[in-house]
Amino acid sequence: MIDEFPIIVNPSMEPYFTLFRKFRTSMLITMQTLDQMIKNPFLKYLKGILLNSCTTHIVFGRTNINDQDVYSALSSTIDKVTHSTRYFHTALSLDNPTLTTSDNYDVKEVFIQLAKK
Repeated sequence: MIDEFPIIVNPSMEPYFTLFRKFRTSMLITMQTLDQMIKNPFLKYLKGILLNSCTTHIVFGRTNINDQDVYSALSSTIDKVTHSTRYFHTALSLDNPTLTTSDNYDVKEVFIQLAKK
């Protein structure tokens, strides 16, 4: 188990992510955000290896928008937002005519179909 992985990582650790899988050995790493993996070219490269080679990703709530976009793309889901506006009104001939509007936003997680090559 490696806590705060982006702080202590070094280039000699790269083979662990492919070799450990070959021998059915696991490693648990933690980080605050994937944005920590863009500090330098090596970390950018390693971020791709981590996202591709690691089979289990556990993501807790309160993630930033960049992490949400990455994991939505990996899970092939997107948030579909539907907006609707409703108008309620009374006749102008009444003593107290009213007009009320109501906006509703409905967010649903939908699976996107990947294009077949």
